[in-house]
Amino acid sequence: VGIQSFEKIRKDGYVYVDKTALIYKMITEGCPYFLSRPRRFGKSLLVDTLELVFQGRRELFEEITLKNGTVQPRLFIADTDWEWEHYPVLRFDFSKSNLSTIEKLDEFIADTLKGYELQYGLQESKASYSLRMKKIIHAAERQTGHKVVVLVDEYDNMMLHNLGDAAMQKAIRERFQDLFMPLKGEDAHLQFIFITGISKFSQMGIFSRINQLNNISMLASYDTLCGISEEELTTTLRPDIELLAEQYGTDYDAMLSELK
Repeated sequence: VGIQSFEKIRKDGYVYVDKTALIYKMITEGCPYFLSRPRRFGKSLLVDTLELVFQGRRELFEEITLKNGTVQPRLFIADTDWEWEHYPVLRFDFSKSNLSTIEKLDEFIADTLKGYELQYGLQESKASYSLRMKKIIHAAERQTGHKVVVLVDEYDNMMLHNLGDAAMQKAIRERFQDLFMPLKGEDAHLQFIFITGISKFSQMGIFSRINQLNNISMLASYDTLCGISEEELTTTLRPDIELLAEQYGTDYDAMLSELK
């Protein structure tokens, strides 16, 4: 519980319920996506997994035998035609920072952009967020030869913590509208866009600035993209339920019924 690093899950011997079939579907269809799910539902882990897929880290998705003998199974995407190229990834994680004031939000955005400016050979700039973002996208594509991937985790975190404060909401919207404005105009230079949040604020302004944002939150085909279904619980996690049953002196069916 609480591990948001796909690499840590795989290398430290934790169980990963394979979501890469749906990830493969998303990345090959290539639309800009939005997904809302409640807190603690695995959105950040999903974003982290997407980043590693686009960074070409195929070794993490193949069968891995750990030093203690634990075997991590080969995942669905490892057997697809995905070419495992290394795409430049711009990741904005609004779930991890203490964004209690507009000043802290500005500092977080500026620091994140500065990191990407340095990474892709640009001078740190004091220009608008949209201009900096546009230059980073072009520099990243020029340096790597690949279109850019943009991942945004819990974009609405600060909005939800300031419900009822009209002035703060307005200031937050202005920052986000500025930052993400290039996602529409620079479509030809973008490989993939994925945005997560707990809810979709229609007035936020991000969504009107991205062409054909595909909201998959309520699509049946993406029901199990986050979280664990009953089928996944009784297949991937069956050995663990059997161990639990043994500890409680009962059998698998009785333990499953107790859990339900």
